[in-house]
Amino acid sequence: MRLLVTLSLTVYPTMTDETYLEICAGAPVVFDGHTLSVSGMYSAHLQTVNGCDSTAILYLTVHPAYDKVDVVKACDVYTWQVNGQTYTQSTTITYQGQTVQGCDSIRQLNLIINSSWKGVDSVTTSAPNYIWPVDKSIYTQSGTYFSNSTTASGCDSVHILHLTLLRTGIYIPTAFSPNDDGINDRFTIYGGVDLALIESMTIYDRWGNKLATYSDLPPGNPEYGWDGKSRDQPLDPGVYIFTGSLLMSDESLRFVKGEVTLVK
Repeated sequence: MRLLVTLSLTVYPTMTDETYLEICAGAPVVFDGHTLSVSGMYSAHLQTVNGCDSTAILYLTVHPAYDKVDVVKACDVYTWQVNGQTYTQSTTITYQGQTVQGCDSIRQLNLIINSSWKGVDSVTTSAPNYIWPVDKSIYTQSGTYFSNSTTASGCDSVHILHLTLLRTGIYIPTAFSPNDDGINDRFTIYGGVDLALIESMTIYDRWGNKLATYSDLPPGNPEYGWDGKSRDQPLDPGVYIFTGSLLMSDESLRFVKGEVTLVK
């Protein structure tokens, strides 16, 4: 007698599952009971519900998040390339953005602004020469002179000398530039020891309209004189007419008239 046996066989496949994952630093992922924070390939050997082998593979990419501090010292002005802003005072700025992968990017600017320096000496003297204390040089001609150096913080430092060496006679400039740079900002009349006072000085336009008038001005003092304005409004560059009444040291009066060019 024969025994017939029937076998029903089911073959379950092994499984391999691959996962690609991108995360930002500081946001770790748990895989197979382990906390992962470094890019790499990780695998775990498991079993399916049917008891067959199962392999899980994780391809992990960890993108960095940025937290950077820029410490900057600059002279007068600084433009931070991170946000394109320009700063003229010391400050601390925090800028929060995202990388192209969507991760946090925090940049901080600790900025120290140091100032450049400019000093102006305006000297009028009847002496034959002048020794400038700044550079100890002896100057024998009228003119504008510069002494350049750096400050203790490494910024530019410039000292300017406007020197007028008066001999006898009268000197009247032919041009001036009222732009508040400390150089030839006012128009006035210079003279030697024989010029005592500018009793009056009047400015006209080319059509004879009176624009400004002054009285009792100290001669040769660049802090006084015409500032290029009429009724407190700046005038356009051009040629203007002046007249003046000068009191000489012998108490005689001398009258002058001429043209002066306003430039900017």
